[in-house]
Amino acid sequence: MGGAAAGAAAGAMARARRRLVSHFMSNDAVSADKAINYAPDRGMERRLLERLIDQGVLHVGKAGTYWLDIPAYDAWTRKRRRRAGIMVGTAVAIGAALSFFAG
Repeated sequence: MGGAAAGAAAGAMARARRRLVSHFMSNDAVSADKAINYAPDRGMERRLLERLIDQGVLHVGKAGTYWLDIPAYDAWTRKRRRRAGIMVGTAVAIGAALSFFAG
């Protein structure tokens, strides 16, 4: 996958994540007793739903309903941002080293 395609895919996933979280927040589905029905429209949304369930961010309630665990979502977001920051820092350091050694 090229850089532009990877960037587009990452952007699409970020938009899907924002839509999904916004859907649960706007419906106040933040506890088991407030769980709501949710049926993803796209494959990317289904994969995201599964990923968030695996990470403990979304929970499956009764009769196939779901709810968002806010503390787990916050922890997952912090962890994801920290990993992204480390990757950017590493790329900058490699670029600086390459330009230093190149002349």
